Amino acid sequence: MIKKTLIITGFNEKMLQFIPKITQRDTEELLIFTSLGEVISQPYGCLVRDIILAINTENVVEIYVIGDENKSSISEEDLMVRLEKSGVTKQVIETLDYIHFGGGSTINWLKGPQITRDKIKSSVELIKKHPLIPRSILVQGFIVNTETNEIKVVS
Repeated sequence: MIKKTLIITGFNEKMLQFIPKITQRDTEELLIFTSLGEVISQPYGCLVRDIILAINTENVVEIYVIGDENKSSISEEDLMVRLEKSGVTKQVIETLDYIHFGGGSTINWLKGPQITRDKIKSSVELIKKHPLIPRSILVQGFIVNTETNEIKVVS
């Protein structure tokens, strides 16, 4: 069975060209999961479940979390305007904040971490420390600048 490398990255087509350079793997050795913002926000959410299943069914031996340094984040104000346009009122957000949905501020939960290095680092740490992920799995983080083609290791 082919040993595979799992890639977790954002929805950016430009990132795809960097994956072979970072991983030194052929296409048939790769599994690519995309997550908006390269963020794993819940240790027992769907993305982590998929990671665990991939390790156990697809012979995944290493995981790379790769983020785009040039990906812009959304401001609280802009997010609130977009939510309101889609029918979510400020009162709904205030109610969710009151009951501590998501562990605090609903808007902050939706935005997630804003600094690419922090996003990558927290996702790598979550994977490394997860009790259902074998310690033998190599987990690394990278930041790619798609404008300058620079690749940085996140440690």
